[in-house]
Amino acid sequence: MRSVLFIGTGVPWAGGAGYLVRQNMFLRALSEIALLEIALFDFPDRERVARPAFARQVTPLPPPGRRSVSTLGAFISDFFTFRPRMVRGYQMAGPRGVVRRLQPERFDAVFCFRIDFAHFAGVLGERHLLLDVDDPEHTRWRRQLQATLGTRGDFRTRYDLRKLARFEKAAVRRAKAAFVCQSLDRETFSQTPLVVPNCVQVPPTCPPRRASRPRIVFIGDFSVRRSPNVDALEWFVGQIWPAISQAVPECELHVIGRIGESAARQIAAAPKALAVGYVEDLGAALCAASLSVAPIRFGTGTRIKILDSFAHGCPVVSTPIGCEGIPVTDGKDILLARTPAEFVEACVALLRDEGLGERLGTAGYELVSARFDEAKQRRRLTETLAGLLGAARAQVPAADVSLTSNALREEG
Repeated sequence: MRSVLFIGTGVPWAGGAGYLVRQNMFLRALSEIALLEIALFDFPDRERVARPAFARQVTPLPPPGRRSVSTLGAFISDFFTFRPRMVRGYQMAGPRGVVRRLQPERFDAVFCFRIDFAHFAGVLGERHLLLDVDDPEHTRWRRQLQATLGTRGDFRTRYDLRKLARFEKAAVRRAKAAFVCQSLDRETFSQTPLVVPNCVQVPPTCPPRRASRPRIVFIGDFSVRRSPNVDALEWFVGQIWPAISQAVPECELHVIGRIGESAARQIAAAPKALAVGYVEDLGAALCAASLSVAPIRFGTGTRIKILDSFAHGCPVVSTPIGCEGIPVTDGKDILLARTPAEFVEACVALLRDEGLGERLGTAGYELVSARFDEAKQRRRLTETLAGLLGAARAQVPAADVSLTSNALREEG
């Protein structure tokens, strides 16, 4: 049986956040065709959920340390180094030393989640690397600048984004294979990655609604500053939630997922808003909600929070970019809103009209069951990965795969 070294982050089998669900989807598929050894950044000393059989071998990876850099040093680095800010200024001896001891070359393939983790682990030069890009960071950062500042950024930022794009394109070009969540995310790459859509576990029938009081849920990882979820929470709590709360005073807002200090302060200041944090049974939380929101203003990939909501028949209100990559129809299986006023109108309509919520929830369930059910899609993913593992040992000259400064400069 073939062997794979999987490098990722967190506890993928815990589920909940999108980055965990996606990793777990690949892990479950790989476990059917290969023996796995798993190395994870941000792996806790004690897990909250039982470890699956495929995760017997887990090696925690220490986080890369940050070097202290002066303002002048950062300014000079922006113009005279080829690496983008996202991967610059880190001390990577710790995680790279652990990965070297695992001997990546002895595996039939190295699978890594995200380009930055592959860089920190030192495996971008592995000739048998299977790389899940997940979200192209240079696209996300461009969108963030436009959404939050209405600009493309100053000269230094624009220059750094060009370096980041070159870095990501080089990583994809030199991997044995690369993956993205949706077709729009692969258009920026000259060597086209494979599209592997995010999928979720879908119940065999649409779960019944059990909302006993008006409640809105917002699911995500709110622990990372300047992330799409934290920005969306600030936008929703500051410009949308007060009007909803005024129109439907008995309504509650439940924020589910990892919550950082900044997000916790925003939630605490909002009326009838509760920082729920991690929940053992996300399905039960969705069945008890009146609706789920995805007020995302920038980002890439596909939102697992929407897929999970659909899977449990929970109606969704989202921005157009929030549901990007999911073939939804406004008014049929989702309500779309571009402005705070439109968001308030859509949420209030669902809170007051149970029939509308039932229709949207049923249509959303049918869509995700047909297109994004992990059980139905896993065979296709497993076959794809099996084919790639069979070819992963093909010999490629080492000079063609190393991510050197010259290689990065050749990208642009």
